[in-house]
Amino acid sequence: MSDNEIVCLATTSSSSVAARWRAALEAEGIECQVGEEMTVWIDNVAGQQADVWVHRANVQRAQE
Repeated sequence: MSDNEIVCLATTSSSSVAARWRAALEAEGIECQVGEEMTVWIDNVAGQQADVWVHRANVQRAQE
């Protein structure tokens, strides 16, 4: 595994929450990406999901 590998840091059901997380991470100098909001189905019930991705080397710092 490479420290430059991109990994999913967190998942939320709100794209606006994902955008706030991204802004907070970038304010700390942590480069990140927000995945496109997706519709997921669980037991025939639709839900939304947005992922925040960072470089593996930044995971611990981003979690803090």
